[in-house]
Order: sequence, then C-alpha cells, then structure tokens
Amino acid sequence: MQAHSHGLRRGRYAAWVLTLMLSPLTVAAQPTDAPELPRFEIETITVEGAEKISPEIVVSESHLERGRSYTEGELQDARYRIVRLPFVLDAQFALQKGSRRGLYELVITVEDTRRWFFGIDVEVIRWAHPISFASLETDDFSVASAGLSGRRFSAGRHGVFFAALGGEDGSLHLGYTQYNLFDRSVLLGVTASVTDCAPEESAEGRSGSCRTDLYELGLDPTFSSWSADGNSARFRLDLGVPVRGNQSLRFVGSFRRAASGVRRQAYEPDPLGYFEFDDHEELRANLSWVYNSTDEPVFPTAGTVLEAGLNFSALRADLRSVTLLGRRPDVQAAMSSDELGVQIAGSRYWSVARDQTLSAKLKLFLGRSDVADVPTEERQLLSGRLDVFRGSLVAGYARFLKRTRAESRWRDLRWESDVELLYRGTSPDFAQPDNPLEGYRIGTGLASRTTWGLFRLKLSYLDLGGR
Repeated sequence: MQAHSHGLRRGRYAAWVLTLMLSPLTVAAQPTDAPELPRFEIETITVEGAEKISPEIVVSESHLERGRSYTEGELQDARYRIVRLPFVLDAQFALQKGSRRGLYELVITVEDTRRWFFGIDVEVIRWAHPISFASLETDDFSVASAGLSGRRFSAGRHGVFFAALGGEDGSLHLGYTQYNLFDRSVLLGVTASVTDCAPEESAEGRSGSCRTDLYELGLDPTFSSWSADGNSARFRLDLGVPVRGNQSLRFVGSFRRAASGVRRQAYEPDPLGYFEFDDHEELRANLSWVYNSTDEPVFPTAGTVLEAGLNFSALRADLRSVTLLGRRPDVQAAMSSDELGVQIAGSRYWSVARDQTLSAKLKLFLGRSDVADVPTEERQLLSGRLDVFRGSLVAGYARFLKRTRAESRWRDLRWESDVELLYRGTSPDFAQPDNPLEGYRIGTGLASRTTWGLFRLKLSYLDLGGR
C-alpha cells in the first residue's frame, strides 16, 4: 500500500504539471472584450492537386460548409485537419472573389502521398538491466523493428481501401476507411491483420518467433514477456465523431488472438523452466474526448493535443508449465485479467526558433484490475483486485536538418530527442520484485519523410527499475 500511495502522490504532481502546461488554453477560453474578428463567407470550395485521393474527402475533413462564414483562425484549423490525414503531406488555402461582394471561393491546394507507401521504424534499446524476450538468455540490447509496405485504393467518393505487408510480426493487413459517414464528417475504419510463423526449437525449449509483448502490471503482475508463435489474427475498429471545431469523440477497439506461444519472466528468467500458452486473447477498448490543434500528425511543430476517456483491457490465456531442469510442480491455469480505468493525456508543441520545436507530453492512468490464476515463476497462482496507476512525463526537442518542398521531391529530415520519466505500479503488489516499476528513458534519432512514406531510426537507453 505504501508503494501505491507513493504512486498517487506522483499522480497528483503529474496532474498539476498537466494543468500548468495547458493553462494558456484555459486563459484563451475566457471571454474578452476584444473586437469581433472578420469573417469570410464561403460560397464554393474547390480542391486542386488531389491526384490520388478523392477531393470530397478533403472537403469533408475540413468540416467547412458552403454558405457559412469563418474566421481566419477557423480556416487555419480546417487546414490543419486536412494535413493530419494520413495520405496528405500539405494543404494550402487561398480565398478568391466569389460571384458577388462579400462571398469567397476557397481554393484548397493539396500535396498528397503516393499510392504505394513504405515505412521503416527501427529502435535500438540499451537496457539498464538485462532483459529476456523469447529465450532464457538475457540481453543488454534489443532491436524493435517494424517495416511496412502497401498500397492505397480509392473506393468511391469517401472511401479508402489499403493492403499492406509488414509490421512488428510480418502480418498481412487489410483495411477500409469511410470518411464523411452519414454526411456528418464521421470516420469509420476497420482493419484485419493475420500472421503465420513457426516456433523455434532449441536446447532451451520452444521460443516464440513472432510478436513479443510486455503487458501492463494490471494485466500481468509478474512483468513477463509473451512471445507468440503460430497463427495469430487481429481486428481493429476506429470511429471518430466530430463535436465542434478541433474536438471529437473517438472510439478505438481491437481484438487479437494468438494460437500459441511462450511466456517467460522478463528479468532473470527462471532457469528451470517457462510457460507455454494457448488460446491467447487480448481485448482493448478506448472511448475518449479528443482536442487536437496540431499543425500536422507526423512532425508537429505547434499546437496542443488533449485526451480524456475510459480505457478497458482484457487478457485471457491457457498456460502450462514446462520444466527443463530439476523438479518443479506442474501448473496449468486458465489465466484472466480485466482492467478498467480513466486515462488523461496532453501534448504541447512550441516552435521556439526556425526549424526547432520543443514539446512536453503527459499521460496518466488510474484504474482497477481483477486478475485470476496468474502463474508466477515459483508456480504459484495470483488472484485478486488491484488498484492500478501508470504515469509518464516526456520532454522533447526536434530540429529539421533538411526541408525540401520542390515538386515531386518532397523530403523532411529531422533530428528528434526526448527524455521520459515513467512509473508503473499496482496495490497490492503480490510481493513481486518488479512492482512498482520506476524508471526513465533517453532517446535520440533521425526521421525522414518523403512522398513514399516515413523512415525512422532511434537509439534509446531504458531503465525500468525492477531488480
């Protein structure tokens, strides 16, 4: 309980930091006696340069309507909403004279990406404490890589279909996004991913060869690595409903199932054995209110993101112990865990000099978890109700090393660095040595964006505390 109260104190401090970081928004929202800003009545909207996407998607995501008037700031927010589309690099607005005095034609010039897209995201992590993923051996370094290649296809006036291969586990991804659903700028996206890989056998037993996860302590209090092998499938649903201006309601739900795999203690794995799992199921759902005024999604240089909502996560798996050396009791367990809580998050970006940006990010989660029959490396089963707290605070710096805007030669090259403080804990902690986890991460790297996609290489030092 002492560790949990320590975490709550951190939560109150982090909430104060979030309030201080976002206080300018509160001040800006107060009524003032300033004169009314000039408004521009939009008679028509014309989209130019949209060669690979439907112009109707651009208009619907702007949330602008013909026959209504807008301030310059509202038009700027509309431009940012268009730029945040995944297949748009840039958008420029221009007002031209309409059919009569006081009316304007809004011309939106779009720079879109190619239909074929590629991406590579590589992070080399130096761990402060050696960690185990798919085998009994611990490593000081790990490489997390995700490469993706695919193609987008237009589907009607407001639809986009895509097919891609890659990701962390080399999956085949198929997805469809419908924009402007019900003529209300509602977004609906569905994605299905399937993976097929074979387990690796060694003297240390079976090792997972696909995706590896380190779950939150509210789902697995033992801080173990779950390495899937065999067939797995994942389904995701995204729903976005605009509320007003830069505000929206978002729902994201996902379900993943892995046929089999291996679970091992992340720190100092048990040399006498491990656990195999079958019928692994993971369910996640998030319903939140979102405010987003950033100037773009990939390399934001200004603006704010606020999010507040409910998070639900569930984990199910059938586990059985595997003994390599000596004698340990055999254990079979139908493990289950459910976590529900409130999450708030905020990000702020400041353009401090030419091509330079400072950022601050804060994320807090406070909830409750019910776990049942979670096996430990001592072959004991943990069950109970947990109070869960997670928090992270990030300070970042970024600088553009190169920005090319020539036609068909679009390229951004940016140096990115950040420092993160993090805390993960539950109460009770079941006397687990890795609960709570208090640590930090320092990272730096390069990111490049072209009309083909995004390429990122990052070097990180990560200390999660623990043993």
